[in-house]
Amino acid sequence: MAVSATTSFDPSVATIIRRAFQVCGLLHASQEPDGDDVSLARDFLNMELLELQAEGMILQTVERTTKALGSGTAEYTLDTDVFDVAIGPDNVAGTMLQSGATTETRVYAISRQEYVGRTDKQSQSVPTQVYVERQSRVKLAFWPVPNATMTFKFAKVRLAYDTNPTSTTPDVQKRRVKALTWALAYDLASAKSLPLDRAREIRSERDRLKAVAKMDDVERVNGQFYLER
Repeated sequence: MAVSATTSFDPSVATIIRRAFQVCGLLHASQEPDGDDVSLARDFLNMELLELQAEGMILQTVERTTKALGSGTAEYTLDTDVFDVAIGPDNVAGTMLQSGATTETRVYAISRQEYVGRTDKQSQSVPTQVYVERQSRVKLAFWPVPNATMTFKFAKVRLAYDTNPTSTTPDVQKRRVKALTWALAYDLASAKSLPLDRAREIRSERDRLKAVAKMDDVERVNGQFYLER
């Protein structure tokens, strides 16, 4: 028997919405949701993607990037799509590259209390510490203050892209699609007042699929347990 040589299966937002309605039993296989139902489901889907990021990073939305720093300026506001800065188990937030240099200096994350408690915030040198302030916009406060133009190299966690238009695919790895479909199905089951037993069945399967997807969405390196600040 011949095996397919393609790996092109990547359901669109519209397909996930339709399948979620069918999982609930609200549509037959040949039916399509109407415009109002699509709008409802798309909002739920956007909220689900944001919730996934609140539960833990989605590796697909972690991107390596840089920030140019100026001499004498300690604080920098990041782009509107930045949700957080990825900080490793060794507490490294990124590296600092001086102009003309070939080696980089590690920059460690510090807490708000550590930064606020510093009494020499105006001293200048190559920054070795940064406070990541998570407000409506993510802000970086470096210590010491950069004494020249240099580049901070780090990994940003960006917000998941919206599910509009529905012809696009959701901003997750394909292996998360089934979990995302069942999560949407549970939201629809609640919104459409499905019988409680059926809603519980969908929720149980949603939780199982989310746990499986979350365990797989990790870096393939040796790991260690650590306590966050």
